Amino acid sequence: MEKHLKRNISPTVGCPVDWRSLPMEMWLKIFGYLSQAELHFIVQDVCRDFNIWSKHFSFWKSINFQKLMFDLDGLCKANLTLRMPHSVLTSLDLCRMLDAYSKTLTGVIMYHCENESDYELYLAPYDIRGYRCTYITKLDISSCHQADMITKIASSCTSLEDLSTKGCSKLTDGELTDIRLMRNLRRLCVSHCPLLTNRFLTYLHDLPNLREFLSDEVQNFTDMALIEFMRMQPDLEVLILDGERITDSVVCYAASNLCNLTVFEMSHSECLTGKSMAAFKENASIERLKFRNCIRQISSRSACDLFEAGAIKNLRSFSVTSCDGIDDDVMTCLSKCCPNLESLTLDWCGAVTGRGLSTVIDSCKKLSKISITGMYHYLGKEWLTDLDERLPNLEYLNASDIICSPDDDDELVALVQRKRSLKVYRDVFELIVVATAEG
Repeated sequence: MEKHLKRNISPTVGCPVDWRSLPMEMWLKIFGYLSQAELHFIVQDVCRDFNIWSKHFSFWKSINFQKLMFDLDGLCKANLTLRMPHSVLTSLDLCRMLDAYSKTLTGVIMYHCENESDYELYLAPYDIRGYRCTYITKLDISSCHQADMITKIASSCTSLEDLSTKGCSKLTDGELTDIRLMRNLRRLCVSHCPLLTNRFLTYLHDLPNLREFLSDEVQNFTDMALIEFMRMQPDLEVLILDGERITDSVVCYAASNLCNLTVFEMSHSECLTGKSMAAFKENASIERLKFRNCIRQISSRSACDLFEAGAIKNLRSFSVTSCDGIDDDVMTCLSKCCPNLESLTLDWCGAVTGRGLSTVIDSCKKLSKISITGMYHYLGKEWLTDLDERLPNLEYLNASDIICSPDDDDELVALVQRKRSLKVYRDVFELIVVATAEG
């Protein structure tokens, strides 16, 4: 593309064309197919108009620095002429980019700052040059491992609303003390930060705008600390928890007292009973409900109680794994109560048969995602017949590790042939791919 642009020659038939005569809207459409590295290091050097248009706000709402460097490395290996002499960005280069797009930039994504040099590359500019990144509202520093990064972020990114430290496995309570200074924080993800304890939760008590808290794979929180946290944050809308020691009291408190709760997910608790699932039966605001590898001993009657009250009509996603209490009776109750269901996960719920699954398919016409991994008995053909016609919005089907006849396997392939946009998994990492007519 660079060759054609600079020579101003049409790639078709060798006919001269004044590319600049195309309207700006057309160029913005074309530029939308390019990476940020191509826009910043190639397109901006072509001409004055391209320099202006490539800085359009729609391209620079957020910057993923890891992807930027990956793309830049690819451009260098392709021997393209760039302003950058090599693929390694310095802290000064990043400062200039933050300056250049400060009027439109609201999100910054950084991954895997494993060592001090990476850390200096990303965060040192704010201190060295006295920057105050007040325009950044979203910051993703997943898998970074620097002890003092939260202190630097809290002092630099004063308008931060969304922070993810997912996978920062070395973070401890003491290193997160300054998170209490982030008064604008609305969303906080600390998933896969296994060293955090109850002490960390106390830092969040006085954050006035917190609405979403995600703590998957953080298993040190106790019932008392979580209930106190919810008491101090009654406006939570998204709550994702994990922990072997968490009991029904936490789930029941969330269902009864968090009036704005739309998303609740719980994983790996061995102490939950049917009370936890039934606790949401009067919660009209809940849209996504997930119990992963917990409530193993729930009865079918307790699960049916969740739906028979008829209050959770807004439920769009229901996910339960490894629970034999989820059976065809529960599927019947769900199909009557949740016409707006879009996503259904029943992995390793062996009591559900093809009849129960077919009941949901015929009633919940908005379903776009189904996962039934690990069904250890034969489901039959009823649920699979004409599935693309029965569920016109279906985009994803995970049928990994289920017992199928050869005819069922053929039907899955035929399903993909009829609807090429549908992703169907027959094994955990095996996506069914159908050759095109040309192939």
